[in-house]
Amino acid sequence: TSFMSTASPTSNQTTEILSINTIQEDTYQTNVQISNLATLAPQNSSAAEAALQLLQKLPHPDTVTYNGVLKAFAKSPSLKGAQKAQDLLEKMEREHYQQKAVKEQNDDFPVSITPNVRTYSTVMDAWSRRSGKVPNAAEHANEILEKLESLYEETGDSNFQPNTISYNTVIAAYAKDGGQANEALALLKKMGPLADVISYNAVLLAFARSGLPDAGERAEALLREMQTVNARSYTTVIDAWSRSNAEDKAERAYSLLQEMEDAYEKTQDLKIRPNCISYSTVINAYALSKDPRKAQKSWNILKRMRQLSDSGKNTHAAPSLITYNSVLNACATSVPFAQLQIKQMVHSLYTEIMDSPDLQADHFTYGTVLKACANVFCGEEGNDEFVKSVFEDCCKNGQVSFGVCYQLRQAATSELYRELIPNNAFNPTNGHFSIADMPFQWTRNVRERRARDSLLERANKMR
Repeated sequence: TSFMSTASPTSNQTTEILSINTIQEDTYQTNVQISNLATLAPQNSSAAEAALQLLQKLPHPDTVTYNGVLKAFAKSPSLKGAQKAQDLLEKMEREHYQQKAVKEQNDDFPVSITPNVRTYSTVMDAWSRRSGKVPNAAEHANEILEKLESLYEETGDSNFQPNTISYNTVIAAYAKDGGQANEALALLKKMGPLADVISYNAVLLAFARSGLPDAGERAEALLREMQTVNARSYTTVIDAWSRSNAEDKAERAYSLLQEMEDAYEKTQDLKIRPNCISYSTVINAYALSKDPRKAQKSWNILKRMRQLSDSGKNTHAAPSLITYNSVLNACATSVPFAQLQIKQMVHSLYTEIMDSPDLQADHFTYGTVLKACANVFCGEEGNDEFVKSVFEDCCKNGQVSFGVCYQLRQAATSELYRELIPNNAFNPTNGHFSIADMPFQWTRNVRERRARDSLLERANKMR
């Protein structure tokens, strides 16, 4: 007698098998659709809602279904995405406990919905992406992390064990939310061996954004603790120095740049190669410093960037518009030292920007050139002609902003200012201008940035 049964399944067994296969197939197909919607979510605010509707219509969703919808809400551009992800997580938890309760009565009942580390980390990510935009987002992300830690401690279930991504997500949230450096650093220490270069870089960013008086010093000290560093690590510390009030901040930033250059020269390690952002952030540190020779030093760094790029030695050092704008700002905020040389620099930089096929002046360019005209060589012969030419270029290119008009008022004589501002946008009583009444063609291309964005952050957004 064969030990294997050759009997055919009964009619009821066949129906049950077909039913299970149909359910699994329906769930699988829906999960694929939800995954596709999650991919579209960053560009389409309705994708997450469409994914949620698919979940709600599905008779037998599983963990993958919920995680897919959570990912869609996390990546959605809507500021409400985090709260919706949070609400869905709580619904998922209720469904899980309901299924567990049924299973206790019927051991054959499948528990198909079980939150795991990916589930919780995705909701953390939803809050982290909105940190700095939604109140208490970082705290919400940390609360979920603490819940995940508690679940792992209580159950010992590896499905609840926080991983590097979990911690990095919350550290990033603290970095974005006003630079909560102490909170970010505490999490880094808690991570222990789980910490990677991304973890450290996020804490460095928190220091850069923190506004703490010793942020540059503490960021550099943390850099020295890192076993693995990259260009972002160095550049973020340079940014921390650039924002500090230390008198020697520019020299400390420049010293780090030299360290990067030396390390790259010796090792040819591409991960440590200084790039345009690294050099530009040092220039920005000089522009924000009180160094009387900051214009010349910034100009020299720009020249080095050109040499490195043109020679092929480091094509990633090619200067960008942000680089030129930062050198212009160093010129515009210089004390009247080597005035003729600074004037030549400003004219040369402006001409190079306007003639370059790769650079397109923005409102910061025009405003900074006008600021230089007002601060460094106001009243000099030919200044009015240059001011008029710059403002007319600005109008032509649709970059007239409030800042440009403000600097125009400082740089131009009262007669020229009155000539350049349209009648309907000029208040003769107090001499003020109204940016809202400027011709649309003059303002059409203005893209204002948030005041608290650093040069490093602006550069990263342009990449």
